[in-house]
Amino acid sequence: MSAICGVIGNYARRPTAEAELSAMLDALAPRGPDGATTWHAPDGAARFGFRWLRTRPDEHNPGIAVSGDGNLAMACDGHVFGDDGTQSVAPLLERFAARGPEGWRGLDAQFGLAIWDRRRGRLTLARDPLGVRFVYYWSSSDGAIFASEIKALLRHPAVTRGHDEIALVHYLVFLTTPGPRTLFAGIRRVPAGGAVELGPSQGAGEATEQRWWDLLDNAVDERDDEKYYVNRTRELHQAAVRRRTVAGPIGALLSGGNDSSSNVVLLSRQGASPLHTFTVGLADFEGDSKYNDLHYARQVAEYAKSQHHESLLSTDEFLNIIPQTVEAQDDLVSEPSSVFLFHALRMAKDQGLKVVVTGEANDELCCGHGGMVAIRDGYKARWQPLMRLPRPVRGAAAALAPLVTPGRSDVLRRAADDGEYFWSYEVAWAQSLLPSVISPELWARCQAELPETIVARNRRRFDASGHAKRDYLDYMIYAMMMDNYFGNLMLSKLDLLASRLGLEPRCPFTEPAYAHWVYNVPATFKSRDGWVAGLPHACPGAVRRAAGHVGAAGAARDRVHPAGPAPPRHPGGPARCPPAPRARPQHQAVDGDGVEPLAHPVHRIQGVAMPTPTAPSATIATIAACLACLLVCLAVGAAPGCVIYLNPQCNDQIKNGDETGLDCGGTCGHCDFGQGCRVDNDCDGNNCVSGTCQPPPCENKVRDDAETDVDCGGGTCRRCSGGRHCEADSDCFGTCVPGLKVCSSITVSFADEVRFQSGFKAYAMFSGDLDGDGDPDIAVANEYGSSISVFLNDYDHAAAFRHLENPTGMAPDDSVFAKNFPTGLYPTGGALGDFDGDGHLDVVTANYHGNSVSILFNTGTGVLTARPTVTYTTLTCRGDPTKLEGCAETSNLAVGDLNNDGALDVIASNPQRASISEFLGHPGASGKGDGTLDPAIDVPVGITGGSNPYSVAIGDFNKDGNNDVAIGDDLTGSIIVRLGNGNGTFQPEVAYEIRGTRDYIIIARDINLDGNLDLLCANRGSDSVSVLLGRGDGTFRKALVASVRPADAPKAKMFSPYSIAVADFNKDGVPDVVTPNFMADSATILIGIGDGTFEPPIEMPFKMPTTPYGVTTGDFNKDGKVDFATANAGSNDLLVKLNNGH
Repeated sequence: MSAICGVIGNYARRPTAEAELSAMLDALAPRGPDGATTWHAPDGAARFGFRWLRTRPDEHNPGIAVSGDGNLAMACDGHVFGDDGTQSVAPLLERFAARGPEGWRGLDAQFGLAIWDRRRGRLTLARDPLGVRFVYYWSSSDGAIFASEIKALLRHPAVTRGHDEIALVHYLVFLTTPGPRTLFAGIRRVPAGGAVELGPSQGAGEATEQRWWDLLDNAVDERDDEKYYVNRTRELHQAAVRRRTVAGPIGALLSGGNDSSSNVVLLSRQGASPLHTFTVGLADFEGDSKYNDLHYARQVAEYAKSQHHESLLSTDEFLNIIPQTVEAQDDLVSEPSSVFLFHALRMAKDQGLKVVVTGEANDELCCGHGGMVAIRDGYKARWQPLMRLPRPVRGAAAALAPLVTPGRSDVLRRAADDGEYFWSYEVAWAQSLLPSVISPELWARCQAELPETIVARNRRRFDASGHAKRDYLDYMIYAMMMDNYFGNLMLSKLDLLASRLGLEPRCPFTEPAYAHWVYNVPATFKSRDGWVAGLPHACPGAVRRAAGHVGAAGAARDRVHPAGPAPPRHPGGPARCPPAPRARPQHQAVDGDGVEPLAHPVHRIQGVAMPTPTAPSATIATIAACLACLLVCLAVGAAPGCVIYLNPQCNDQIKNGDETGLDCGGTCGHCDFGQGCRVDNDCDGNNCVSGTCQPPPCENKVRDDAETDVDCGGGTCRRCSGGRHCEADSDCFGTCVPGLKVCSSITVSFADEVRFQSGFKAYAMFSGDLDGDGDPDIAVANEYGSSISVFLNDYDHAAAFRHLENPTGMAPDDSVFAKNFPTGLYPTGGALGDFDGDGHLDVVTANYHGNSVSILFNTGTGVLTARPTVTYTTLTCRGDPTKLEGCAETSNLAVGDLNNDGALDVIASNPQRASISEFLGHPGASGKGDGTLDPAIDVPVGITGGSNPYSVAIGDFNKDGNNDVAIGDDLTGSIIVRLGNGNGTFQPEVAYEIRGTRDYIIIARDINLDGNLDLLCANRGSDSVSVLLGRGDGTFRKALVASVRPADAPKAKMFSPYSIAVADFNKDGVPDVVTPNFMADSATILIGIGDGTFEPPIEMPFKMPTTPYGVTTGDFNKDGKVDFATANAGSNDLLVKLNNGH
């Protein structure tokens, strides 16, 4: 980051001019610490100052550039990024001399500059197309003064100090000051993509402004060709990153999202070294994926092999940084992320870096902000029909709105005035509220330049362009890119915070050709099926292609569903609307503001629900209220107490229909304890008491009645787990210890870990008897090795596992490891099963990059070469498979007989295609399978494109003799259940919330020993395990959640349990749980109580960095106690922990 400043006219000729210029340069010292230069015109009409930041070891101070004929002089803060690796400013001056500002078109540059034309006696101030660098100026009849920052202008004694009251009014709405105004009276900001020309005696009001670049220029014809847009976007992004690299150390801010992650991966691929990455989180919210994405950032940094730095801010630290952040900003912007940005940049400064790559602009250009599609849909569904009503009707609705629906007053007033629906992504006070905030005198003075004039200005530009008839998203994106949002709110903070630290931020997504191209990508490719950023957030997709599903994890977090919460500050935009989740087949009263309707009876009048008068005859006031309600309903669709019957929903956060509680009861399923109910079946615990769901007597957390301990024993409740009080064996799952009167158990203790090398990135694992000796063996799927390692149990002889080598060679991608058995490309899941009916367990794998499943046939000795390995495609890639374009990325699978023909079938999950693939096995002569599978049947999951089915489980959940399927959807945080019909087909899906995030691996087990299969999942995003207790009828109770994080674990420590296994570790007869925690390099044991809940977690740290993903259990050494093992991606090995409890 460099800096410029200067004066022209009489200000340049003052006796104190040089000292005044030096004072301005001093104010810019942090911005350019590596040298300062001054220049003055031979005739004394202009003086320039320049401060320099050296960004490369071989870089020379450009100083003030002067044209060959001496006519033009330029001070420039910035660079032109050349394809040949050069990063200079010379092309800016050369092209200006030839064509003026228009000559800068086609350059990849970020700059703020000043050019003095000696012959014409004119000063040109200009900024790059997107406005990464800033220039401010102040002018009067005595000349003009300019600088990179306002603080430098204020060092000049001629610049008067005061606030701009119109700018302040704009600030109250937009949270920033749209240009050219600033909060300082008389100080103006040069617009992005603009040039301002000033004379030596020209006031600010007489400055000539030229817009030399605009996103709207040269609209690109739209095509229905996704690959066309994807390929060009990738090409432009790769080039933009390449041109912004420097020789030597470079930094990158890394959130773990798609934009920053793709920058980091490209920097790594292009040889940036050393590459430093920086991530900041909140300590108080560590582990909550809503606020903290450190684990995704770590995965990307690990793949990119960057030197990764992260920091968790405590609340006190956050508050302490606020004053420093405010002080660094001149033209204040109200953007809380500034605090995190400043801290991350300071971390980069502490590493001695000069250049930091950031991800600004792509969220706006690619429609990546949450709620954008919902806003667009609201425009089409509500605003356009509203605007077709006669203006008097709209005016009457606006007049009545404060009485009927105050929250919609502003949007109805805008409709009545033929205003604009969308103003900006972030709005504080709506314009209609300003009279209650500012004085009447100020309100009167700003009438000629109200905030709505800024919106109208942007709309006029849009309507005059080739985009005018395109999707409303095009207008929204354009409005967001202007300096009432992105151009100032986002870029100003970056410029000022980085400059305070002597850093230069570089933003590949602001490269003009990239920004223009992506803006022109049709809206149909930016959102699909109500999802944000369908194509462009895949455009930079280096992360997903490069890092496999590691990158996809970070990518998935950037996708935002319109049913989520609306943006936090949006009263100036369209009114918030209720979400639109899956419907239920019944009538429902939906209040348009997303709040519960008034609690009184309603009756219907032409589809509109009106308040039913409680008195025998309605009063005039009631009738008037009903008429007002009807009018507003006709205008906008809904209002409190005026409810429209829409397609009913069971998760709209409204109590309506036949619900007895919020989104529960009646036909909406069971309610939590404390919610309303009419009958027992309305309640999760099947216990409705006086209209409220109450815990059943055996779940009330109290020892009462005949119970021998809390909620257990005594013959009426479940039996008790180990360590609980008992009177007889019948009170325990195990036995009642005589004398002690406690249920039997052993201590939870494990011997030191033992490791066995497997293959490249050991990922998943499965245990079973592979060699027919009755002992549990282990198969490990090695993702990067594209192989299976077989470990035979040899504890009878060597007290260890013995790696069984492939006698025919080795997997081609596993050459640095022992000889393993090849699979399809990148196996990340699998199972054991006898597919060919020979009595031996075979291995089947889900191949992530292979988009397939493979069966490896067992000879009966553990050697997986009895028959040639067979691989079946799940889904064909829609694009280039080498780039994973539109591929399934098959992640996991489960096996079971789905059509009752005796042959094993396979269900595989395809997260990137939102589906599962069903492979039906062929029955053989033995009555079991013959080793072959039918081609895949594609079964969509959830909302196409909006679900991420990562794992599956099979079991008979409703006890009808037919296997059913459960699917872990890690994107929506749910488990989707489809009951089987016994012929390979399924009933409609039912989704259950897991009350956690990122449920990667799910299993079906009877965890509470009631004879019904339950569902369990490891939630890597929330450091927890979820248990859904089965009722035995195909439905499940609400999720119980147990943390895998011990209470004394440091807040900064993330666990991220990836998979889950069940076994009885303490021998009390109750199933327990073990999870491998890949971010903590440990395992967690959860000792079961017997009701689906657990004792406090017990962490077992491993001795070295391990990154455990897979887990399995078994009595490996045949001592009667269950052991566990993990597959470790970081150390490429199998880790065994033997149970030595007593």
